[in-house]
Amino acid sequence: LVLSTAESKADLWCVPVSGPMQLLRTLTRSLTRLSASKSIVAGKLSPDCRYVATGGREMNIWDTEQGNCLRSIDPQNQSKCLSLDIDPDGKFLCCGLATRQGGELRLYDLRTARKIAVVSDLHSKAVTSVCFSQDANRLLTSSMDNSLSFLEVGSLGNGAKPRAVLSHADFVSNLWWSKACLSPGTGDAMVAAAGDKNGFVTFWNASNSEVVLRERAHVHPDLGKASAVTCVAWSPRG
Repeated sequence: LVLSTAESKADLWCVPVSGPMQLLRTLTRSLTRLSASKSIVAGKLSPDCRYVATGGREMNIWDTEQGNCLRSIDPQNQSKCLSLDIDPDGKFLCCGLATRQGGELRLYDLRTARKIAVVSDLHSKAVTSVCFSQDANRLLTSSMDNSLSFLEVGSLGNGAKPRAVLSHADFVSNLWWSKACLSPGTGDAMVAAAGDKNGFVTFWNASNSEVVLRERAHVHPDLGKASAVTCVAWSPRG
């Protein structure tokens, strides 16, 4: 388990089936112009648990065995990484950013930090969530512009256009930390899910943008008012 903090560091924990959690190591490095007093707002373990990627005002790739920072990436132009994901094969790192112009999606080689692709016209506002499909061929993004995009990973370097744009008239995701997810599965059978500011969770057929279900999930127990849903996650079995 990776826990990011507001202190420019991330903690790596072991979570046993029973018993207390154990702190394995803290990932931190000498403060730079970018990292000084800057929060780490995103973190992801690689499938083989050899690497951790963290994001914020800079993105870092860490070795979990020794806790060393192997690669550091400067987002540049005051951009900030709000979300990241590593593909199931452990080859690629995808980052969703807030930029001066709005939102941006970037794809990197996980081991070398080489930039493979940049998509800057996918969303008009910050990209708050990125999620690879189980087969690593497709990608789901969500944004503060109240939409999600479902696209082919192979198209990212070739003027990527969404396979589908997911939205709803009442879907308001205008939150910095809103996280969407894709159901397990491959091909056209995947379902996208996202929570919104009004306490609803919306489910879409990811391939054709059809809304499958929209349900209120959170109401403040004391006030009786809607409470924002900021994160959703599928069980591994779907």
